[in-house]
Amino acid sequence: MRAMILAAGLGTRLAPLTLELPKPAVPLANRPLASFAVEALTLERAPGPRIDAIAINTHPMPERLERALAPYLPRAVRTRFFREESVLGTGGGLRNARAFLLDGDPDAPVVAANADMLFAPDLGAALDAHERYDAIATMVLRPDPEGRYGEVRIGADGLVDTILGRARRGSVGRPAARCMFTGVHLLSRRAFDDLPERGCVIRTAYFAWLERGERIAAVVDPSPWQDLGTVADYVDAGASLAGGTLRWPTVRPEGGNLIDPAAAIGAGARLRRATVGAGATVAAGVALTDVIVWPGARADRSCRRAVITPERVVGAAPAGVT
Repeated sequence: MRAMILAAGLGTRLAPLTLELPKPAVPLANRPLASFAVEALTLERAPGPRIDAIAINTHPMPERLERALAPYLPRAVRTRFFREESVLGTGGGLRNARAFLLDGDPDAPVVAANADMLFAPDLGAALDAHERYDAIATMVLRPDPEGRYGEVRIGADGLVDTILGRARRGSVGRPAARCMFTGVHLLSRRAFDDLPERGCVIRTAYFAWLERGERIAAVVDPSPWQDLGTVADYVDAGASLAGGTLRWPTVRPEGGNLIDPAAAIGAGARLRRATVGAGATVAAGVALTDVIVWPGARADRSCRRAVITPERVVGAAPAGVT
């Protein structure tokens, strides 16, 4: 199977951090954010599908993202970057990479995933549903009873019934509980005929499929999922990974922190759920709680719930202030 990681967004909600790096290259647990998506798609699963090629689209600062991701791209997986001169959107990005994505197993769907996800989906379950329903697409969903992330509902027949209030023609029975789209989906080869040259895949192709009554399969995946849209979300994810409350197979915190061996920690510094990157310095006596210190940055003052980069401190509050 082939896959695409959608990494060309502007990352405006994560500004001003994205003035320094493209969002998929922003460090989380001392590695680029998009490396988690790469790993989630290429983890060895038994049973489960094997991803043998990945397309990654880029837009802002493409060379920085390509350089940051290089150490995390498996040698056995063919990878191709697609630089977009202007943002094509999720639908346009997939269409732009169509020739590469469809140049694989003619019977296999294509997996698409957002670059800013902290989520390891069960691709085997998604593929089973896709094949069982002979679906044009399969959405990997999570329960979202409060409807915080855009409502998707599943019908009595197990197919997607509504997306953002748009109902499927010929839907069967009363829709089930609210779910949210995780950003991971499977697309059949015929789905690519409906992708736009530019625009959102949900509001173009998926809405068209609902209108035509196409079969869109759904899989509700209970695996942990972390939103990384805003600076607050990013800080929360960093603290959860460093503190061990959010687990990832290749992230191994020590003492409730993630400290790169090439970081310098001053005498008497007190760290709690902190991440400190390579070449970064934490001054003597400084207290950091739920703080991400980027590679090469310097933490001279105590703070909590902050991001410290070589150029700025974002979202900082004095220690002890809630």
